Order: sequence, then C-alpha cells, then structure tokens
Amino acid sequence: MSEKRELSDTIKILLFILTLGAWYFFYVYKRAERKKELDPQLFSQIKQALDELDNYLNTSQYYAQADSIQLSVRHRHLLQSIPKNFENLAIATVEINLISKLINNYQNLENLREQHNENFIKQEMRAYADFFSTLDNYPLSEEQMRAVICNEDHTLVIAGAGTGKTTTISAKAAYILKKQLCRPEELLIISFTNNAVDELADRTMYFCRNIPGREEISFKTFNGFGNSVTSFCSPYPAKLAFEGRDILIKSFLRRSFNELFYADASFQSRAINFIAFFSNPLRDEFSFASPEEFLAYSKNAKHISLNGLQLRSATALQIANFLYLHGVSFQYEAPYPNINVDIKAQLPFYAPAFFLPEYNIYLEHFCVNEDGNVPNWFSYRPPFSCAREQYHAEINTKEEIHKLGGSHLIKTYSYQAMNNGLLKHLKHELLSRGVALKKMEAVQIHALIKKSAVMDQNIDLIFSFLNLTKSNNTLTQSVQKNEDKRSQLFQAICTPLLHRYQQELQQTASIDYHDMVHLATGFITSGAYPVRYKYILVDEFQDMSLSRYRMIKALLQANPGSRLYAVGDDWQSIFRFAGSDVSLFTQFEAYFGHTAYHTILNTYRFNAEILKVSSNFIQKNPIQIKKQLQSPFRAHRPSFVLKPFHTGRMKNADRDIQIWDVLRNILEEISDFKHDAEVFIIGRYHHNSPGDLPQFRRLFPRLRIRFHTAHSCKGLSCDFTIILGLDSGRYGFPSGVTDDPILAAVLQNEETFELAEERRLFYVALTRARERIYLVYNPSAPSRFITELKADHDIQEAVMM
Repeated sequence: MSEKRELSDTIKILLFILTLGAWYFFYVYKRAERKKELDPQLFSQIKQALDELDNYLNTSQYYAQADSIQLSVRHRHLLQSIPKNFENLAIATVEINLISKLINNYQNLENLREQHNENFIKQEMRAYADFFSTLDNYPLSEEQMRAVICNEDHTLVIAGAGTGKTTTISAKAAYILKKQLCRPEELLIISFTNNAVDELADRTMYFCRNIPGREEISFKTFNGFGNSVTSFCSPYPAKLAFEGRDILIKSFLRRSFNELFYADASFQSRAINFIAFFSNPLRDEFSFASPEEFLAYSKNAKHISLNGLQLRSATALQIANFLYLHGVSFQYEAPYPNINVDIKAQLPFYAPAFFLPEYNIYLEHFCVNEDGNVPNWFSYRPPFSCAREQYHAEINTKEEIHKLGGSHLIKTYSYQAMNNGLLKHLKHELLSRGVALKKMEAVQIHALIKKSAVMDQNIDLIFSFLNLTKSNNTLTQSVQKNEDKRSQLFQAICTPLLHRYQQELQQTASIDYHDMVHLATGFITSGAYPVRYKYILVDEFQDMSLSRYRMIKALLQANPGSRLYAVGDDWQSIFRFAGSDVSLFTQFEAYFGHTAYHTILNTYRFNAEILKVSSNFIQKNPIQIKKQLQSPFRAHRPSFVLKPFHTGRMKNADRDIQIWDVLRNILEEISDFKHDAEVFIIGRYHHNSPGDLPQFRRLFPRLRIRFHTAHSCKGLSCDFTIILGLDSGRYGFPSGVTDDPILAAVLQNEETFELAEERRLFYVALTRARERIYLVYNPSAPSRFITELKADHDIQEAVMM
C-alpha cells in the first residue's frame, strides 16, 4: 500500500517538473520573439505608402475607384509582409501606430474614399459657384453641380423629363475643360440623333465660350462616330447603303422577293406557304387566362384573306386561304337555313364558319385539345356541370342539325392547328367528300400577294428582323432551327433575302448604319484606331443598344483610365423596335463596373399635377427606376382634361368631321387661355394627324400648332398638348399591334411587364406640355390608359359644346 502511494507521489513530482519546464521554454521563446526587430526598410515603405494615401485623401481632386484599386495593388505585397503579431515585436510604439494606421486605412479605404469625395464635391461647389452660375441664364441646381463635379470612372446621371439633361452634360464638358482634366480633342460627346447632337454642340460651345480650343471637342452621333472611325481606318471610304433610307431598303427587299419567287422554286413554294398560312402567328386558345384576354387579342388581331375577307382568327385565315388557293368557292359565317324547330330552341342562331355551296358542305373549327378538353376560361350554365360538358353538347347539337338538314360537316380542332396538322386533315376530309382541289397557278398567287396588305406586312417583318439582327451583330446565326413550322418557313424565305442584302452592300462597296458601329468597334479593339479619348459623355443613354454598348466599351478598354459619363431617363426608353435595351441603363453597373449614381430630379418643364399623374403612371412598372421628381410650379387650373367623342358606326368622313369639331373646340379654349401658345397635337401613329391642320393654322394664326407622333415628340416641349387616338384596338394607344414572336429571338432582354414600352411612350406624350393636356378618346371603346388614369386620379371630363 505504501509502495503505491510512493509511486503516485513520484509521478506527481515528475509532472510538475515537466509543466514547469514547458512554461520556462515558452517564456524563453516569447522573450526571444519580442526581441526580434522588423527590417528598418519596411518602415520606410510603410511611411511612403501612408504618404501616398494621404496625397490621395488630402488632394483637391476626385478620388476614383480605379485610383483606389491601383493603390491597393501597389501596396498589397507590403501589407502581406507585415507579421500578424506585430504588436508583440520589439518595436517602438510609434512604429506600431504607423503599422496600425496603414492597416486600418486599407480596411476602411472605401469609406475614406467616399468621405473624401463628398468633401471634395462640397469644396468644388463653393470654388466653382461663380462658374456654374454664369454658364447659362439660370444657375445650375445643387443636384446638377454634384452630378457635374463627380469624376468617377463610370458615372450614370439618372434624370427625369424636363430636368435639364442637355444642360448637365454640356456643363460637365465645360467643367472638365475649365479644370484642365483633359484637352478638348480628348473629349467625345455622343448622342443618337443629329438634332440632339446639334443641340448639345450649341449649348456646349456657349458654355465653353471662354475656353481656348473648344472647337476641338468631338460631337458625334453613334452612326457618325462609327463612320468616322471606319473612314479613318479603311483605305477606301465606303458609301452609305440605300442612302440610309428605310423606304429604299424595303423596296430592295420587295424587289428581291419578287425575283426569287420566279427564280427559285423552293423559295416560291415556301413563300406561298408562309404568306398564305403563317403570316399571322397562331395562338392556342388554351394559352389565354380569361375571356377578356381572348376578346382583347381577337379585337386587335387582323386576319384578312387573300380574297379580301376579314376573318376572326388565324386558323380561319388558314382555312379560307386554303380553299381560295384551291379553287373552292365558299361563304364565311353564312347562317344555316331551316333549322329544326326543336333544335332551334336550344340553338336559336347557327352560322357555321364556312359553307361550300357547290357541295353542301360546312366547316366548323372547335376549341378542343387531344384529350377533348376545352380552355379553362370557357363558361357554362346549368344544367351542365362544367364547360367541357356544355361545349361537347353543343358540338352534338350542331352535328344533329347537319344530320337533319342533309348537309355534311367537316370538323377541325385546335390541337390540329397547333401541331401543324390542320391543313393536311382539311385536305383529306375535302377529297374524301369529292371536293375538287385545283391549285391556283403561281403567277396568279403572286399577283394576289403583290397587291395584298399581307405583302407589306411581311416586308415590314423581314425589315425589322434585318435591323435587329444587324444591330445585335447576329446576322449569321439570327434564325435558329426551330420545330415551330412558322419559324422554319420564315427562315427559309428570310435567309436568302438577308444574303441578297449583304451581297448588295458588298457589290456597291456600301455599309449601313449598323456596319458603321460594328466595323468601328473592330477597329478600336484591334488598335487600328489611334485616337484616345479621356472622357466620353453619352446623352440619352436609355436608348443604348447592345452594339453601341460594345463600341463604348471598346473605347474605354483602348484607353485605360478613361472615364464614361452617361445621362438618361429610363422612363423615356421608347426605341426597343430599333434595338435599344433599357436593361443597359437599369443594370448599368453590371455592364460597366463600379459606378457613381447621381440624380437630377427637379423638373422645370411642367407643373406638380402633371408630374404627379405621369410619375404615378410610369412607375406602375416595377422595373422602372423609382424616382421622386419635384416641380416648383403649381397648377392654377386642371392640367388634364378628358375630351370624349362618340363615333358609333360613323363613316370615316363623318368621323373626321367629328374630330375636326373636337379639335376646334379645344383650340378655341387654348386660345382664350393663351393666344400665342405653342400646341402639339400628338398621335400614336402618323395617320392620327388631322387632315385639316393648315386650316386650323388659318383659324388660329397666333397659335403655333404642330403634329407629332409620340415617338417624334420626345425631347420637345410646348404649352399645351392634345393627344388623339386614345381608343382601344389595333391602332389605338396603347397599340394593339404586338411584337411578332419571330422577333422575340432577336429582341434583347424581352420585358415581362405588360405594355412596358407603350407605357413609356404614353409617358413621353404626357410630359411634353407645360400647362395642360387634352386627352381625346371614344368613351364607347376607351384606351386602357384612359381607364387607368380615370380610376387613379380625379380628372375632369369636358362636355362638348
């Protein structure tokens, strides 16, 4: 027992000695560590780094993120060489503080940079107050000065209608040159139209009136700049294809179509097939969510057969054209005669879709899928328990009518149309009933096509497709193999036409507007274009397309350290059909990198009521950037007036007289308010222009009256606007003419919000007037925008005198 106790005591003593020894060696190690010293050269480098950082943070210059990144890269190795436990080293307190300061500064570098830039902007506003106040008749606002002074690598100025976008971008140019941030020849100001560029040039030249060398500033449209780059880099200057006129391009496409029709049998067959049966996109009845959606679609769709009949659906159009092109005489929706009295109680009126009088055959098309189901939005009534049951009962009733009436009934179904089996089934049914099918000669078909509206429709579609594919530089892979029959046929006729277009450009040594941008991008990227811009100022950035974005990106990459300054208003992005992509604005930073955002939201164009109504309207679309515009003007009388007029079943001549009376009434009222007012009459389409506009000018000689489409009035302002055509329907406002699904493949970032582009277009129309907007509409078929405004705001409705 005593031996065990002695052994236990011995172990305890040994463990104590070992523990004491471990602590001793650890103490010796730590003491040795504290005696270590850092390389004196390291402190010299740390001091140099702090001085360099202080120079950035204390200088009277804007500290851009690119400068911050470069500084961090230069000092990265220095920071990595500092031991983690530097506080325990045998170095002086002042040296520990130096290291701590360097580390803390870099950990908080972004906050320090932002604080410095905020102080710098405030300092610059004071230093350049006189300069900013004398540029124009009115001094710049604080938000404009802040936007101008910002000198970030990429700056996006988010503006509103009438907030002074042109003034801001011209002031930015003047500030850059005044501060000598670059030479005039290193400054590029670019916009989309000649008018916009001319206005920018005039304003900028005036703002820079006391700055030497201002004539060296480059003012260009995107196309013009692309052409200048291409001309500089090409040994043989190219001429503009088709004089840059859309009408000449469409004429060439039409002429090429006619030539290919006779020269290429395969093209001829596919062209007839597409134009006769697939000009209009088919939409399955099962894809609609409600009867209202179906009725709206049907009302806006336009289905006219080759023999001039107005039909109710794309399916009916296919059947009508098949019958007509095969020499089968038919009547459309002719009432069925002598229905049995008992059946008439169930179905008082029956007009089958098609009647073939020579054969006593009727054709009916039924909305049924392969499982026999009907669309969910179909209604039913007792005694039926569901829509399917009622619909099939009606089919049975119609079959009974034909059985009792001694006529034949051919049935077609929705699933056949969507599976491209409709015409094959129809042909089989007709032949089995002894119907003679004699296909019309190609020459006759071509004559019908040439004089029909469908020819213009398809040339317009091909032209739009050409523009969008060339804008995106995807011409060679524009039409992909697709199981959809319509897309395949379009590819078959469109591809040779696009090839002919490109061949024409090559043979005439010409380039189009799209080529100007694409070629310029290539020359800039390759280094063939030696001109280097330090500042690129872009106006109306919301209209940017992918191809123009690539050209701007190439310019920035060609000259590291160059800066991009973009100004625009996403609420006014209205040129999607020409390739513009609003996401380049709303997702600016994703495309360009770190961005400083500024806003100019004080509008001096219109009053607070117009601002409130229009801002509320446009922001229904959640994709649009949220803004709080402000106006210093208060409305002294209602700024919106509804002007209803009833057209009923008027003939066009009577309708024109009615519109003339409405306009005269409005212009008399405007003349009483302000006898020398500027008045815009705005329509969604060119055909909305009143035919008697010269007569109105004679009646009201002191009023300045002009007509604009909603697209063409962008950027303009007036005292009063009169917006016409605010009706529902295909050519109403919003337009019922939807994008063809074929174009969806080449449209960038298709928007999901319903009528997004039309909403922005209407916003543009609403924000032209300084004082009052007259909204002219047919109350029996009002535009959904009118219905929305009436529901959201207390807008007065004027009674016609």
